[in-house]
Amino acid sequence: MAGNVKVIVSKKNLEFTPDGHSGSGYDLNIKDENEFDVIVVNESDKFASFQIELSTPGLDENNQIKWYRVQPEICAKKPPGSQTTFHVEITKVPIPAYDTTIDLILKVISVEYEQLYTSQKLRLTIKKPLRTLRLELPVKELKAKPQELIEIPVIVYNLSSKFSEITLTCAGLDPDWLLYDPDWLNQKTQRTFILEPGDVQKTRFLCQPPQDTLSKEYTFTITAQSSTSQYTTREQGSLKVIPDGVVQCICEDKEKTIPGKGRKNSHLATYELLFNNSSNLPQQVKVDIPEIKIEKCTFQTIPECINLVPGEAKTMQLLAKKKRHLFGFRKTLLFEVSTSLIHPSSGKPSTEIFPSPNTQILTLKVLPIIPFFLQFLGGSILFLMLILYFLIPKAYHTGNVNSVRLFGNGNLVFSGSSDQTIRRWQVDDNPFLLNIFRLKHKQPLIAGKNQTQKAVRVIRQSPKDNDRIAVGLENGEVKLWDISKNTEIKSLSNDKDNRVFDLVFTQNGRYLFSGHGSGLVNIWDLERIKYIQNPLPQGYVNVKFTISGLTINETVQNNPLIFVAGQFNQFVVWDWNNKNKYELKYLWQDWEKRGDKPVFGQQHYITSLATSGDILASSDNQGYITLWSIKEIYKCLKTSQPLSSQNKQNPVLQTSRRRRNINRDINQVSPKTNQINSFAITSCNNAIMDQKNDGHGNQPVRSVALTEDGNYLATGGDDGKIMLWDLTANKEQNKSLNTGQIVAKSNAKINSVDIKALQGYLLITSGDDNYNVNLYRVNENKDNDRSK
Repeated sequence: MAGNVKVIVSKKNLEFTPDGHSGSGYDLNIKDENEFDVIVVNESDKFASFQIELSTPGLDENNQIKWYRVQPEICAKKPPGSQTTFHVEITKVPIPAYDTTIDLILKVISVEYEQLYTSQKLRLTIKKPLRTLRLELPVKELKAKPQELIEIPVIVYNLSSKFSEITLTCAGLDPDWLLYDPDWLNQKTQRTFILEPGDVQKTRFLCQPPQDTLSKEYTFTITAQSSTSQYTTREQGSLKVIPDGVVQCICEDKEKTIPGKGRKNSHLATYELLFNNSSNLPQQVKVDIPEIKIEKCTFQTIPECINLVPGEAKTMQLLAKKKRHLFGFRKTLLFEVSTSLIHPSSGKPSTEIFPSPNTQILTLKVLPIIPFFLQFLGGSILFLMLILYFLIPKAYHTGNVNSVRLFGNGNLVFSGSSDQTIRRWQVDDNPFLLNIFRLKHKQPLIAGKNQTQKAVRVIRQSPKDNDRIAVGLENGEVKLWDISKNTEIKSLSNDKDNRVFDLVFTQNGRYLFSGHGSGLVNIWDLERIKYIQNPLPQGYVNVKFTISGLTINETVQNNPLIFVAGQFNQFVVWDWNNKNKYELKYLWQDWEKRGDKPVFGQQHYITSLATSGDILASSDNQGYITLWSIKEIYKCLKTSQPLSSQNKQNPVLQTSRRRRNINRDINQVSPKTNQINSFAITSCNNAIMDQKNDGHGNQPVRSVALTEDGNYLATGGDDGKIMLWDLTANKEQNKSLNTGQIVAKSNAKINSVDIKALQGYLLITSGDDNYNVNLYRVNENKDNDRSK
C-alpha cells in the first residue's frame, strides 16, 4: 500500500553544525540547514492520520535521546485526497560523528493502517562543532537564607570527537561557603571528570552561606577547561542572600514606680530597652506609644532612634514623666510600647525584618506626695469617712476592655479586661431613670486578679448553660466559669504563653473551640473532660498564622464549619467533622482603585468574625468590612484543590513538655490522631456579597457582631466610632452595607462590640481603651440612647 501515500520533501540534503542551533549566538549565519518540510498526501480511499519517523544506520534502537523534532507529531485524520504538512528540525547529532555525511531514512506511516506507509532517503552532513566544550547553568539566579544549603546545578557538553578530561571551577563566592560533596570525592570548589565524545555531564556545587551573611546579591563564575583544547568557557550566575532574622526587643524591668529609689527626679521613671539586631540587614529602631497614653503621661526616648548593624546590640532609655498628686491613692498606668523598624538608607518601613516582640506592656505606678497613712492621720474619723466615700474609686475596670457580651434576653452585660478582671453589669430598662443609670454593677466582680492572674482577652457564654462562660487569657489558658457562684469550674491549657484570641461554642454547648496566637485551634469536648483533672484537647488544627478571629456556622446539618482568620489577612475554613481544611483567598475588591498590590504582609490582620444564618461578617485592620454568603462558600469548598503533602500539618498533637512530675488521672483523655486534609479555594469571588472600607475612615475595625436574625451588624474600630448597619435596607438586592449610621463616637479605640435585637429596639454594648463598658439603645426610628 506504499503507493497510496505520496510524500513531497522540501529538502533532501541537510546540514547540521553541533552547537550552532542552541541559541548561543556563536554563528548567526546558520539558518534552516537543519530544517525541512514534508508534505504527505493521502491517496488511499480511507480516512487516516499519519506520523513521521527518522532513523539512520548504526543508531541504537533503544537510544532514548531525541535528536529531532516534528510538528505536528501526529496529524488529525484526513479524508482521501487531502494533504498534511509536517515541519522537521534536526536538533542533535544522531551519532557521535563530525565532518561526515550520513544517510537518513524518512518513514511516513499511518496510525490506523499498517499497510499505508512510504519512505524516502535523505542525506545529512554533520559539520565540525563551532566549539568543543559547552557549559550551561540551568538556574542563574539563586536565592537562599543564611545557613540554607542550596545546589548550584551545572551541565557540561563535550562537543569534540575525543575523550576529554573536564575541570570545572566555581569562583567568586567565599570558599568557606562551598561544602565538600561526598558524591564527588569530597571536592569543594572543583569538579574533575571524563566525558565521552558527544556526552553530557550534570553536576553541582554545594553552597551554604553562614548565619552572619549580609543580605545582598553575590555573583559567581563557573569555568570549564578541557584537556583536549585550550578553549575555556565560563558562565556567570548570582546568589541572592534574602533577609532573615529579627530584632530582639528586651525590657528586663517592665514595672516602675514614681518616685523611684533615692527620691531623685520624683516625677520621672526610666525604662531600659535593649535592642539586639539578630538579622542580616542594618536596621533603624524607633519606639512608638499610642497617643491616648501620651495624654495620660509624658514620654521621651533617648536617643529618639538607634541604628544597628547586623549582630549589634544597643540600649535606649524611655523616660516616663507623670505629675504626682498631693492627695489620693497609688495609680497604676499600663501603656503599650511598640517597636518599628526602618531601613537606614531609604527611610522606609522594614517589610523583611520584624521586631520580636512587636509590642510590650509597661507598668507605671504613681504614688501621691503625701502617703496615705499620713492622710488618714490628718483628719477626723468622720471627715475621713466622707473623704473616703468620695475619693475611693468605683470598682470599675482599670485596664483596656477587650471583650463584652450581651447575655440572655439582653438584661446582663459581661466584660473582660487587661486589668485581669471579669465584671457583670445590669441593664436597667426603667424609663424613669436617667441614661447614666441604665448600666450598673450587679454583683460586679465575677473574677479578680488573684483568680485569673492574666489579662482577659475574650469571654463567651455557653448556649446550653446560661450560668457558664468560657474565658480566654493572655497566657494561653481557657477557664470555664460559673457566673452564678463566681467560681472557676475547669482550667483548660495545652500550651502556656500561647495567647487565646477567640473562643466559640457549638450550639449544643458540648464543644468549645479556642484560637491561639501560635495558629492552633483546639477542640475541647466539655462532656468528656468533665471529671479529668488536667484535660487535653480532643483535636486541633494548625492554620500556621496568628489567629485574631474565630466563629462557627451550623446552618448545614451534620456539617458545621469553623471560620478562622488572622495575620497576613489569611482566611481558613475548617470542616472539623470531615477533617478538611480549606484556605479561602481574601481580597480587597477595590485594590486596583487603591493602587495597592493584593499582597498581604505581617502587619495585615483580619481582626474579627461573626456569623448568623447564611451571613458571615469579617473586618480587618485596613478598615474593610466584608459580608460573605455561607451558601456560596459551601459551593466553593466542592471546587477546591488539594495542597501538596509538604503543606499538611503533623497529624499528632504533642503534649506540652512543661507538664512534668504530674500524676495523671487513669481516665486522662489523650488527643486522637488528627490528620487534616488541606485544600486551596482558588476562586470564590461570588461569596462576597458586599465590602466597604469608608465606614471607619480606613482605620482598623476591631470587632463585628450580628443579630441572631442577621438583619443588623454592629462594628467598632480605632476611630472610636460604633457603627450600626441595616443589612436589609435594600430589599431588591442581597444583604449589603449600603446603610450605616454612627451610634456613638469617642476618643478611645473600640476593642469589642456585641448586639442583640429585642422588641422594637436594638441593644449595642462596647468596650474600649478608656476602660469603659458602654451600652447604647437604638429604636425603630434609629434614635439612640447611651448608658455607661
